[in-house]
Amino acid sequence: MDRPMRYGISAAIIFAVACYGLFLSTRIWRILPFGDQWDAVERYRLWTAGDLGLSTVLLAQHNEHRLVPTQLVFLIDFSFFKGLGAFAFVALLLAHAALGAALGMVATRGMARPQRLLGMAFGTAFLLSPIQIENLISPFNLQWAICPLFILAAVLALKDLPKASSSGGRVLFSLLVVVATCAGIYSSFNGLAGAVIVAALVSFSPIGRVMKMSLIASIGLSIIVFFIGYKLQLNDDVRADLLTLTGIWQFLATIPNILGAPMEKLGDGGGLGFGAAGLTAWIAASLSMLRRYRREDKLDPASVALWALSAMAIATAIMIAYGRSGQGVYIASRYDTWSAIFWVAILGMFWRLFEDRAPAVLGIGALLLTMSYVTGQGYAGTFRGRAELLDELTAELRSGGTPDKLRLIYPSLQGIERRIEFLRQSKLSIFAD
Repeated sequence: MDRPMRYGISAAIIFAVACYGLFLSTRIWRILPFGDQWDAVERYRLWTAGDLGLSTVLLAQHNEHRLVPTQLVFLIDFSFFKGLGAFAFVALLLAHAALGAALGMVATRGMARPQRLLGMAFGTAFLLSPIQIENLISPFNLQWAICPLFILAAVLALKDLPKASSSGGRVLFSLLVVVATCAGIYSSFNGLAGAVIVAALVSFSPIGRVMKMSLIASIGLSIIVFFIGYKLQLNDDVRADLLTLTGIWQFLATIPNILGAPMEKLGDGGGLGFGAAGLTAWIAASLSMLRRYRREDKLDPASVALWALSAMAIATAIMIAYGRSGQGVYIASRYDTWSAIFWVAILGMFWRLFEDRAPAVLGIGALLLTMSYVTGQGYAGTFRGRAELLDELTAELRSGGTPDKLRLIYPSLQGIERRIEFLRQSKLSIFAD
């Protein structure tokens, strides 16, 4: 069997694996809101009551984030789909699948169709893996897929900017760079890291000094505007303590622990060790790209785009470590999207840098993908339990009762009771006809 045939068969198998991730998500997702999703209910309640304007709802700070696309998706869901969550849920799955497919397409840019299909299959399967099942069933976590999609779009637009043959084309691609970067910033706080990476790439692009200065100034202005009226929200109880050796260790160990999430099933140190190996591989790939740039005075645009997303994943892990490692080496399934992005980008970079060793790269990818699904089964069990709890509460709420377990889905009993009553009176969500 020749190599293209093997690639095609492998792509079909991996697409089937990705479909399993979709199937599992639809089995576990429930209509009744959970956790932060209740904050979207409250904002919609205040908006319909006339207490908040549309711009305030969209730009409102949620913890450290401004979640404009997420808030917009929920406004559409409540306004046109009775708050049933189906629109938001479908948008969530499509965003993850699109991100995975886009990463795979970038990784295989310029290759034959079988390789392109295999790359898309790998990327999609990673982003729909059960290891991040929490993000696949919680529409309020849409930010984790939307933000890197926007930053990837900005990097790809920047790649095409020097190729524009007309002034109109250059203006269009410049606007795409700025708008996509700004959208990334207003999708999630770590979009700021993506904006800094895009600005750094602008400085290396062969687009002329005036264009460079204009783009960097526009991105810088977007960052400044983000912080107007911003309130820094750091919990001192869980924030990293960088004044003690223990705190420094917890902070440093959390970074690879987050990136190495697929190997968590191997026990204590499994994720940390593999994450450290991934960081080492990233440094090696970065140095290899730099050497090629110095030797040939050019960079592979697809490799640069993958490098940008992997760098953003590392920056995100650093942010999480600083904000969450104060009580120990930290990991949480809701951050595993960034682990998936990191590994897809790393594998794509090595595939492009060492195409003659593609089988070895694909073998490592197959191992990582397998472990992400194995590790994810434990997460899936946890969230099946949550689905059973939501089923129980849904039945009680529809019958007119006030369940004792409401605190398990939102910390403030008074706050959730008011929001449930709003849904009941408005015939939204589980109370829709």
